[in-house]
Amino acid sequence: MAEPHNPYATPQADLLHPVASSDDGPWRDTKFMVVRCLPSGTAPALPHRCVKCNEPGVPGKPKTFSWMSPAFILIIFVPFGLFILIALYLALRKKLTLAPVFCDHHLRRRKLALLIGGIGSALSLAMIVYGGTALESGGMIFGLGWLFLIGSLIATAILNPSFQIARIDKDFARFRGCGAGYLGSLPSVDN
Repeated sequence: MAEPHNPYATPQADLLHPVASSDDGPWRDTKFMVVRCLPSGTAPALPHRCVKCNEPGVPGKPKTFSWMSPAFILIIFVPFGLFILIALYLALRKKLTLAPVFCDHHLRRRKLALLIGGIGSALSLAMIVYGGTALESGGMIFGLGWLFLIGSLIATAILNPSFQIARIDKDFARFRGCGAGYLGSLPSVDN
């Protein structure tokens, strides 16, 4: 006899496309997803489940994630620190390519957030430029442009499903922003 449907249960998806090997991950480590860094600079394929809600999903385009130790940010306080920091970032960053998996809902939400951010930023920059050059009421348009820019960036940050790199070391990469249902379906890194 089949189990009755529980609408409050964590979504469970079949592993139509299982991961390459349990030796490569993904695993969970408290609030992080951990994957093995392959020698080619890529990560193994993720299961075809949304990293936010654990619903069935499809992998997106492979994305290259870059990471550098946050301790280097202190270099910004030395003279010409910003230029030194950029040079160090380009030379010392660690990179990993991974195709994150999102369901239709989170993919639509991501596209909407990027659309709002792009159009809002373009309009606000136009307002800032116009307000900076206009003779009458330019100051008000200039200020509104900055407020509009901040508002569009905040809206983008709220709507966009945040899935980002937390750390890359020699063998493993840790990602933050995965949903509890997805992390609960992964084996623990201790096993």
